[in-house]
Amino acid sequence: PSDRWAFGLLGFFAVAEEIPAGRLVHLRPDGLLQLADGPESVAAHGVVLQTIAAGAAGQAYRLGEVRGLSGKHPGLAQWLGASGQFTETPPTAGISQVVGVAIAADTVALGLHMPVQL
Repeated sequence: PSDRWAFGLLGFFAVAEEIPAGRLVHLRPDGLLQLADGPESVAAHGVVLQTIAAGAAGQAYRLGEVRGLSGKHPGLAQWLGASGQFTETPPTAGISQVVGVAIAADTVALGLHMPVQL
């Protein structure tokens, strides 16, 4: 949608499950995308900007701004949360992965860091 924007194309991939727009994704060894998930230790490699139906293919990005979010506080770090969501709450289990910083109430500047196992 026009309210989301990014650059730094990671690639065009088939998906293992439906992935909603604005979610962080993990590229599996078999080349499929799935939702990233911090509590389950599934690291983020990029973000999708449009919903991708199960069995379909779509683009994932590794750089840029993710717009169309809500409830973000400018200046606060964003971590990988459950089910590919951005969260401002540091994790206590699984992996800790900073994925960006909020730059507006509805926008995160994507900045994927290496995950750390907790």
